[in-house]
Amino acid sequence: MSASPPDPIEVLQGQLDVPSTPALDDSQLPKVAIIILNWNGRHHLAGCFESLSALDYPASLVRVHLIDNGSDDGSVELIRREHANIELHQNDRNLGFSRGCNQGSELAADADVLVFLNNDMRVDASFLRRLVGPIASGQCEATTAKMLSWDGQRINSAGEIGRAHV
Repeated sequence: MSASPPDPIEVLQGQLDVPSTPALDDSQLPKVAIIILNWNGRHHLAGCFESLSALDYPASLVRVHLIDNGSDDGSVELIRREHANIELHQNDRNLGFSRGCNQGSELAADADVLVFLNNDMRVDASFLRRLVGPIASGQCEATTAKMLSWDGQRINSAGEIGRAHV
């Protein structure tokens, strides 16, 4: 029997920032591929893409790949019509989460950093700089971002140091 997840942590206004890597100059930033997996998530895409378009990161260093797993909700048509800057890879059927993410990583072979983002995420403008800063400065090999509740008042996740299952 597994325990239910803990309640999200209450966040006080102004208490979300954690000291991080000093800001990097644009010339120090790596080339990033953002990989988004989609299956019938048309209703999420506009918000996700809108937040990505507001990133404080040089557009020339970011490519967004959307792997569509056989959606039949108009997702593909929406991307082709309204989001031509998104690199679309369309599967004929749902190949599953892992295989879709692997396809995205193969398409992004020229990137220095891979970012896997769910299609229902909305990111802060500083998200990408803060996420890749510790990698670009050599402090670590991988990072994760905080995930907040939809109202921005609670932390749902702030990463995790692996768990062993026995």
